[in-house]
Amino acid sequence: MPRSADDSWASQDLPFLVELEAQLQLSPRTPISARDVGNALSWTDIDLIRSLHNLRRGGYIRDQGRPRRAGAGPLITPLDVTEKALYAVGRWPTPETALNRMITALEAIAENTDDEDTRTRARKVLNGLTGAGRAIGISVAAAAITGQIPGQ
Repeated sequence: MPRSADDSWASQDLPFLVELEAQLQLSPRTPISARDVGNALSWTDIDLIRSLHNLRRGGYIRDQGRPRRAGAGPLITPLDVTEKALYAVGRWPTPETALNRMITALEAIAENTDDEDTRTRARKVLNGLTGAGRAIGISVAAAAITGQIPGQ
């Protein structure tokens, strides 16, 4: 039975993308290839080729420069990530990730304070940002990231 698209993204494509971005951050001047990523993930060549195909087609990665040696093929060509990839791995904020960080911070405040008033207020704000209030929270987070006030 074939895997669903969600399964492929979560189990294969996203881990490849996260590892590639991590390697690029650690060694920004060193060319990183699919084989380098595959070695770190202990993947087979067929797994790498599947992810390369999906991520290129989806606009998450691009070739950067020439292969390390002539005729080396797609597993050796240096790779780079696109803006879309930076959002996908959480390197750049989106309104949703910013809201999720605010929710995590409020949860920590509610759980780790000895002051009952602070705990109660944090939980009230949390209740407002989840569920039906999530859309408003996303608008506020977008304004925090971009500096634009909603509705103006």
